[in-house]
Order: sequence, then structure tokens, then C-alpha cells
Amino acid sequence: MWIVIDTNAFYEDLRLKKSLDLLFRNIENIHFSLRTPELIVQEVVNIYREQRQSHLSKMLSHAKELKLLTSLEVNIAIQEENLANDLLEYEDYLRGKLLSNGEIVPLPNVTVQNLVDRDLARRRPFKENGVGFRDTLIWETILGLVNHQGYDGLIFITNNTKDFAEGRGLHSDLIKDLESKGVNPSSIRSFTSVQQFVDEMVNPALHEIEEIREAITHSNYPDIDLHEIAEGYIWDLISGYSIDLECLPKFGEGNDDITISSGVSDYEVILDDLSVKRLSETELLIVVGYKLDCEVDVFVPKWDVYDPDFDELGFYVSDPDWNESYVLASISLPFKIMLRYVYSEQDKEVKSADILSAECLRKYEWR
Repeated sequence: MWIVIDTNAFYEDLRLKKSLDLLFRNIENIHFSLRTPELIVQEVVNIYREQRQSHLSKMLSHAKELKLLTSLEVNIAIQEENLANDLLEYEDYLRGKLLSNGEIVPLPNVTVQNLVDRDLARRRPFKENGVGFRDTLIWETILGLVNHQGYDGLIFITNNTKDFAEGRGLHSDLIKDLESKGVNPSSIRSFTSVQQFVDEMVNPALHEIEEIREAITHSNYPDIDLHEIAEGYIWDLISGYSIDLECLPKFGEGNDDITISSGVSDYEVILDDLSVKRLSETELLIVVGYKLDCEVDVFVPKWDVYDPDFDELGFYVSDPDWNESYVLASISLPFKIMLRYVYSEQDKEVKSADILSAECLRKYEWR
């Protein structure tokens, strides 16, 4: 079966080190293969270029502010030639990763008239305002794939549900396209993220290694100390991690994105949440929970600081003059953090680590 991963799934993982890494490591074991439209490759490279420029602009701005503040000479010079070479190196890296796990499919052989007709008919992925050219090319690529010899089903990973989906399935316009080609629409299954696909299709297929889990649990497995391993990753992973607004007991209204600021206590391994699976002959997939207190920042209207619940619930003011109307407040809350490691038995080290979830352990029933 083939997998098509939409551009939006690469946005937060341009170096393919998180869920995409897990998918690529195990894609052959679960008998899948990538089919990546050429347009998506070009879009991902462009996102990389834009994000790089954004970070560079911020760095140069901060360097200028530092110089004004300290009178120190701050020299940050990146040659245009180096930037161009970096972009080429990234594209080579991306294409190499994709080709090692499948094929890159050329741009579809579709006429301009066909695209115009689809646009004027307001058929998805085109929107009513005519936007959707690149999404339509991606869909046309998929339509080309379903007629290829060897097609036996396709997974489409995209969070663009507005243009490709209707309810929990494909949009009716796309279903009609498939039916017109004699293809059963149920042969295409969609997921909204690589993580969702990994959770539902990859992880269940991996073999649970109970004996290794027991050895790690009882500290009898050489070179795997779950507390020691976390030290190199947990602090960076939790910082800036988005959490549910419901984690806050109060005073979170109007905050679109609530994130963990930092950890404020030591962490405790939750062995009941430990699972160990084999990725390959030499690699293990380890998922484990940790309990620790974390600081959460929230913007609070200045008048709410005088609410009796503000202090009683544990909030305190971090920055009283954030702006004219709001203070920056913080609160320390207990969390269960689920981390995932790829561990090399051969090299005796963690190859990658990421955070799966952050669950607040304090419940506010009165909220």
C-alpha cells in the first residue's frame, strides 16, 4: 500500500526527526511505501527557505539590539553563497529521505483547460474564491496513482480537511473523481497527521518485547536508565509545548495558545506507562511517562489579579507591566509527560526523542 504525505505534515518536522522519522524507520516492516508528489517536495523546500529566513532575520535583529545595549561588536555574517548551498543541501537531504522510502511522482499530466473547468465548477480542492491550485495538482497526482499498476490502496495524510474532506471521509467531489475512474473510494484512507497514522497503524504492528521491558523496569537492562536518559531531553522538549486550556483552573480565557514554560521540579519515572517495542534488529522504541511540576504562563487582565482566587489557586505575577491591559502570570501544575525514544542497542545511545503528550494531573471539577 502507498502513502502520500501532504505538505502540512512536514511543516513542524522539516528535518524528519519526529513522527516522520518513526514512520520512515518502520515503513518496510508494515509493508507501506511512499509516493510523494513532486509539488510537495518543492513546497517543503520553500517552507524550509522561508523558516530559515525568518530565523535569520530574528537573529540579525537581536544582534543589532545587543550591540546597541552593550556597545559590543556583534559580527554575524552569512554569505549568500552559503545560503544557496544550504538550500541545495537540504533539498538533496529531503529527496534522499523520500526516495529511500518510496518514489517521487512527477507533476501530473493535466491540461490548463481541465484546471480551469474544475475551478469554475467550484469542485474541490478548489475553493469558491478560486484558491486551491496546488492542492488540485496534488489531488491530480493521486488520481494518477490510483490507475497505476500495483495500486492496492492509498493512505493520504493531510490536516487540510476543509479542502479534501467532508465529515470523516473524502469530499464528495473527490469521491466522484475516483468513481469516474472505476476506483472504490474506500481504497483511500485519510489521516490528519503522521502521528495519528503512527499511533493507529505503525505502533500496533510492532512486537512488544516484554522481557526487555521487565529488565528496564527492574534496572537490570544494561545502559538504559530511564531517569538518566530523560535528563538530556525532557527540559527542552517540555519548554514551549502546547497544552489544553482546560489544564488551567481559571484566568486562561482569551489565551489562544497555552504552553509549558519550564519544569520546576525533579521528575519521577512512571513505570506503569512504560512500553518497549522493537523497530529493527538493533533499535528499540521506548515510550515512558514522567511526573513533574511545570510552570505555565498565561496572560491575565490586570483587574483579575485582585480576584481572591488568583492567589488561592497558586497564580503569581511574572511581569506586571506586560502591556496596558494585561500582566504575565504563572502557575505551577503537576503533569504527566509522555516521552518517546528510539534507542540503539548497538551504539548504546538514544538516537531520537520527542514528546507525545502533557497531561495535567490536577483536576478542577468546579470549573
